[in-house]
Amino acid sequence: MAVLVQVMIDAATAGVAFTANPVTGDRDQTIITDVRRLGEPLVSGEATGEEWTTTGMTARLTRSGPDGAPVLTAAQARAVAALARQVADRYGQPQDVEWAIDQRDRLWLLQARPMTAVPEPASWTPPGPGL
Repeated sequence: MAVLVQVMIDAATAGVAFTANPVTGDRDQTIITDVRRLGEPLVSGEATGEEWTTTGMTARLTRSGPDGAPVLTAAQARAVAALARQVADRYGQPQDVEWAIDQRDRLWLLQARPMTAVPEPASWTPPGPGL
């Protein structure tokens, strides 16, 4: 039997980042959901967090948190997206990444796993001009 001991991160905020949009399948978007402090309430489904959508270096707040006060800055959302993209690039497929930002504003990668059931990217070509 083995025992694994890890240091607990004193998180100011934590969350999950998907390196492909889980609804549309868009691999150019990273969807970030976050809450204050530890991410456990978010990943267990007990809390609904703030949501950011990033495309390239653009980060857009797409859903405010329950209290309406911002949890992440746009710069922090871009940093989380960049970290998640590094993991996805390393493993060659979309990833579900758990992360935390500590009290000193350091970003931590907590765990990553491949995304399951990612839809194929949606595309549509209009059948004619102006349609």
